[in-house]
Amino acid sequence: MAELPGHELYIIGFKNDVSYFNKCQKAIEDLWLNNVHLISDATEVERDSLLASSTFFIHSLREEPFGITTVQGIAAGCIPIVHNSGGQKEIVQDVDLRFESEHEIPGIIRSLQSANRMPSIKKGLQEHIKAYDTMVFRRHFKSLVEQKLPNS
Repeated sequence: MAELPGHELYIIGFKNDVSYFNKCQKAIEDLWLNNVHLISDATEVERDSLLASSTFFIHSLREEPFGITTVQGIAAGCIPIVHNSGGQKEIVQDVDLRFESEHEIPGIIRSLQSANRMPSIKKGLQEHIKAYDTMVFRRHFKSLVEQKLPNS
């Protein structure tokens, strides 16, 4: 975030490990990262409010099995920037939005902002996540179950 002084980063997560949280807080202070904010144990309303007011959503977990938080970020109107592994590749199909190393993130953000592609990217992402809608899931699940049931 030192490379992106005009941006704010909100790290939202659970404060399960207090020593890790304190280590992160100390790193933010030691590196003078005034644009980084730790939000621990946020409510759904707090999380959704932050997502709705954000442009980008960064998900750095490697080998995420599915990526429901990424779907939530997209649904809130964010452009996701995710690690190029696991289920994230299914959710975020545009390779320009995926990274191998966190050091690539500032360049991805600057590139997206200068290319003026953000409206079309958002639209495509919004269309793509419709496949993960609850009703779509239920319809597919019902179809699979019906295929396995004996004909009566």
